[in-house]
Amino acid sequence: MDEPGHQEQRSSARFSVVSLDIFNVESNVLFGQVVNISYGGLLIMRNSPVMENTDHNLRIPFGADKEEKSYYDIRVKVVWWAKNEISGMYSIGVKFLDTAANHYETIQRLIEEHGSALV
Repeated sequence: MDEPGHQEQRSSARFSVVSLDIFNVESNVLFGQVVNISYGGLLIMRNSPVMENTDHNLRIPFGADKEEKSYYDIRVKVVWWAKNEISGMYSIGVKFLDTAANHYETIQRLIEEHGSALV
């Protein structure tokens, strides 16, 4: 399968992320690992590609303390993917859909816990 063309579509600042797994809400199976985050979407690394223009319900866990662990469930649309020929992993770009009223506050908390600004 040929990789789709990827054009830069980002409109908000990105933050690199360390150690943030993301899961499928329905199956609780690991969907991938978040590499960077913005208020508009995520870059996720995973072992297999995901079709463009497909929607997914994903769960982002946060909170280092097991007692206070919480989750942010978010619906996303896959906007692009590309295979890294060196690692064999796939980069998956998704945008957020149907964001909750507290979306920006939640993303800010995730950035504070897991992120650093990309330069």
